[in-house]
Amino acid sequence: MSDSELIVQFTGPAEADIAKMDASHFGGMDPKAYHVKAVQDYQSTSTDPIVQAAKKARVRAAAHSGGTDPNEKEHLTVSYHKTKSQNTTVHIYTGLDSS
Repeated sequence: MSDSELIVQFTGPAEADIAKMDASHFGGMDPKAYHVKAVQDYQSTSTDPIVQAAKKARVRAAAHSGGTDPNEKEHLTVSYHKTKSQNTTVHIYTGLDSS
């Protein structure tokens, strides 16, 4: 994003889940900082025009496995907002699944 920094917000449940996470899972990085960086990095590489132009992103669910698909690898659920009516929700995979 060229004009200004992406504003990254967290839902209450995401904040609560992150508070229980340990930096060791994220390569020694603070869990909240990891989530912010993942959201920013995704925006910088996305080809989705809404994600590219988003001014705000909301972490709806902190890093987790499963969800609608119980076999889904660990990911963040994030909504990017270009305008109030132009938004999209994505899964950002962490690549940190424990095997």
